[in-house]
Amino acid sequence: MLSAIPPQAPTVHDPFSKADHTMQEQEPQREPLTVDELVRLRASSGASQPIISYPQAGIEYVDYPLHQLDVFAFRVSKVLANLIPPRASSAETPKVIALLGPSDLNYLVMLLSLAKLGHSGLLLSTRISVDAYVSLLEKTQSRHIFIHSSLRDTAADIKQRVPDLLIDEIPTEEYYNFPITEYIDTNLLPHLDPVAESKHIAWIIHSSGSTGLPRPIFHTQAAALKNYSGHMNMSGFVTLPLYHNHGISCLFRTIHARKQLHLYNADLPLTRQYLLDIMAHRDFEIFYAVPYALKLLAETPEGISALVKFKAVMFGGSACPDSLGNLLVDNGVHLISHYGSTETGQLMMSSRPRDDKGWDWLRPSETVQKFLRFEERFPGVYELLCLDGWPSKVMTNQPDGSYATKDLFLKHPTMEAYKYYARLDDTIVLVNGEKVNPLDLEGRVRQSSAVAEAIAFGAGKASIGLAVIRAQDTESLSDEAIIEDIWPAVEKAHKSLPAFGQLSKSMVRVLPADTPYPRTDKGTIIRQAFYKNFNDLIEEIYASGDAMTGTLILSEPELRAFLKEQLLQILQLKNPDVLTEDADFFSLGMDSLQATQLRTILIQTLDTNNHTLGLNIAFEQPTITSLARFLSALYTGATGATQPIVEQMQALIDQYSHFTPHIPHPNTLPGKAIV
Repeated sequence: MLSAIPPQAPTVHDPFSKADHTMQEQEPQREPLTVDELVRLRASSGASQPIISYPQAGIEYVDYPLHQLDVFAFRVSKVLANLIPPRASSAETPKVIALLGPSDLNYLVMLLSLAKLGHSGLLLSTRISVDAYVSLLEKTQSRHIFIHSSLRDTAADIKQRVPDLLIDEIPTEEYYNFPITEYIDTNLLPHLDPVAESKHIAWIIHSSGSTGLPRPIFHTQAAALKNYSGHMNMSGFVTLPLYHNHGISCLFRTIHARKQLHLYNADLPLTRQYLLDIMAHRDFEIFYAVPYALKLLAETPEGISALVKFKAVMFGGSACPDSLGNLLVDNGVHLISHYGSTETGQLMMSSRPRDDKGWDWLRPSETVQKFLRFEERFPGVYELLCLDGWPSKVMTNQPDGSYATKDLFLKHPTMEAYKYYARLDDTIVLVNGEKVNPLDLEGRVRQSSAVAEAIAFGAGKASIGLAVIRAQDTESLSDEAIIEDIWPAVEKAHKSLPAFGQLSKSMVRVLPADTPYPRTDKGTIIRQAFYKNFNDLIEEIYASGDAMTGTLILSEPELRAFLKEQLLQILQLKNPDVLTEDADFFSLGMDSLQATQLRTILIQTLDTNNHTLGLNIAFEQPTITSLARFLSALYTGATGATQPIVEQMQALIDQYSHFTPHIPHPNTLPGKAIV
């Protein structure tokens, strides 16, 4: 273990003479070609300017000039040189060194050290499984991992599966954080060819693993630097970890812009009060966050006021619900949507004047626009493809070299702008082939203070359901109370959902606050993993909905009265008098959700003598009279439970064969012929 190596001062080069130093400063600076070159160039141009701020404890921030961090990384590199020697030439393939630990100052210095040594960093999330770690190590051929001391047990589990894995600990501050007393040339690899180096891998960042084991995504030095060059030119505050692509991109974009970035303390939970305290005592221009952090702040006027003070609030990593984004923008927050991916880098933002409230319409720049293609997947819904040739694109999955993102967008009717719609694998396809986008529903429900998480399900089923995980400190609320609390939000979501995609209260399940569920580093629930882990619960919910548990026995006249009472509640007719005993349910506007609701009431209330009711019972027996006769016959065992098909067809013909007679009128329009 590295922890056994005693701390040691760095081996410093002889200081340059004043003349040499002056000559170096006068050399024209070209664009950097590697991450380490970017750091060294920016460090030399602002030696005392604070660039990174990280807490020494709690929220007590310490400011670090980039020059100081560069020396810190140099010191750690000298300590590590015996374990992972610097590369001798650009022809030598970089080793893949894995990092596993919280996103703290030690982790940041270790990142910079790997860049100095000329090796590739495999940045591992702390939230994935041992199976995922093993898979990533195998796919990247990495056999050396540096870990935080708190993850020794995890590392031991990994080593059981990868016996030749070398394990060391990430160097702590005692190895590097001491005064700088003389000038140090921090370039460990002056003999390497920068142009050749630009084609080597800088970082390997993995996908979330939402549809299986996470995939490694390889970022060359050139692709990484292209991505980092697209910055907002503002000092910022970021809550994302550095092993996430959005987090590491924020870090190096800030370095590229020579601005200051505050990193959230990796030892603290992400809470509204911590965020407010930090924002009250430190100055930033832009807040980089995931929607979860925005939700925390939006729950109080104080949180919204704190966000209003920023020049910009940028979110990424997952979609922001319309209801949350609109709430913030309507209260004066300059919210900017950012779209990009680990595979493509940054592609679009909703940058615009502050008085423009179109926060959710992403506008590609002229530069990137020619590298984007939108292909229609559903009517009016398009998947984004990033074309070959875009400098920060690092993956291909199409024959023409493009990368299909699986992200769906709506096109703006009048300008070149796109609104995020859903992931292809977010879309729920019901048993009848109808497609439901659950994001607005889920987003609105999550805004309740009683809710920690919400996820819709229903693939291959007749209707959708919703799992709701309680927020902490809601033990005093019953499940029914929580459902009532969220129902106004559900009804608002229903306005933008087709009838077949709407939710009934009987299909909501409230889960305990301590329910473990799969989520990404961004705090986003991993949909497909949730469906897999909670499959038994989901099937149980649908099974209970189909269970014939009713015990009430009614005569046929009583059934007609019962059905009328239930239908008046379900259909919400403006004129109740139109619900006669022979009125057709479909003609009265009954949709598939209402038909499902009626079926659920019937099987949970009435004794059907162990007979199963079909999914479309309300449309198969589409009047109060026919349905009451059918249900009565089911219980009594009478043979008239099913109307003969010929009689059904004749009844339909009779019902729909009354047409308004055509009365001819003379044509008064000029012309030779009317077709």
